[in-house]
Amino acid sequence: MIRKMDGYSPLQIFIVIFLFLEGTAILINLAPDLGRDAWIATLFCTFIGMFLIWWFFFLLRNTNQRHIYAVLQQGLGKIGGSIVGVVYITYFIYICARDMRDFSELITNAVLPSIPLEWTTLCFTVTVIYVLRCGVQNFVNLFVLFGYVFAAIFVVFLVLVIADGELDFHNLLPIMGDGIGPMLPSTFTQVLEFPFGELIAFTAFAGMLYPNLSGKVMRASLLSVLAAGMVLTVTIIVELVTFGPSIRERAMFPLVSASRNISIGNFIERIEMIVIFAILLAAIVKVCIFAYAALQGVVWYTGKSYNSLIIPYVLLTAEISYYVSNNMSDHIMVGLSFVPIYIHIPLQFAVPAILLVFIKMRSRWRKRDDQTAV
Repeated sequence: MIRKMDGYSPLQIFIVIFLFLEGTAILINLAPDLGRDAWIATLFCTFIGMFLIWWFFFLLRNTNQRHIYAVLQQGLGKIGGSIVGVVYITYFIYICARDMRDFSELITNAVLPSIPLEWTTLCFTVTVIYVLRCGVQNFVNLFVLFGYVFAAIFVVFLVLVIADGELDFHNLLPIMGDGIGPMLPSTFTQVLEFPFGELIAFTAFAGMLYPNLSGKVMRASLLSVLAAGMVLTVTIIVELVTFGPSIRERAMFPLVSASRNISIGNFIERIEMIVIFAILLAAIVKVCIFAYAALQGVVWYTGKSYNSLIIPYVLLTAEISYYVSNNMSDHIMVGLSFVPIYIHIPLQFAVPAILLVFIKMRSRWRKRDDQTAV
């Protein structure tokens, strides 16, 4: 039996963070500019991602606040904190819309090409609304079930890939043929911010789900990031040894393409539908987490009921997802060039770092004033 801790078990924490990280990262072409070295960059960023989740939770523990919106007001004052808090709400909604667009495009292009994108987005939106309205305890339990299914499908996928035997490990060579220098820019702009930097979404509610943010919570979180990074690394290696770096670089959904190539005895073929189902489960988790992070901010600033905000804000997100880009190629280009530099880096790294400095300075000033008063 799993021993409960603050209402949620370490296993639940592990699975929710794991599926969140897999989300769109396992779907799209992660680090396409790095070619055969994409798996190395992902493995390297996995360990940085473990530091990031520790850092984000440390920010909550060090300030004794339950979410980042309260931390912002503590560090930047009521007006400044509220302005930056609204920016974070907008950020969570925008990234949620981009993720929703990713999976709507997947279903439209790979599964139901005759169905308009609008209908696919609407179906996905209804699913997200239903999950969010179930309540936190219920949707966390649902995500645990998703995690079991995802793990089972991924193991079956790996077994079939190995059984198929059409693998060329020469596609991985030479390892870092051009050295580490050319890898660094793409590593930090195409892998670190996405998906590991997106863990900042958990700062919007982690202190409410896991009030003490104890050592067991931290260990479960760190192990989850490690496991998710390893799965992403293995996935990229499978894609590379299946059809090589040049084809992977051009593929819109390389994992789906790799699963489509599996053929065992002309009997087990076209398993991409099972893989897409697993990806869809992770997609629901990621979109729900971002939507929940945004809704918690709106509830904090407006004082309105959480349930009353779900439908309008999720519908707004769906509308944004439809107009966020003209087509999938434009969507990916913006996601690889504009979003990491001008959106991810400031909100995932710069603001939390500045916030921690301000809070430390205010704490020292307060202690100095207290000593002076005495």
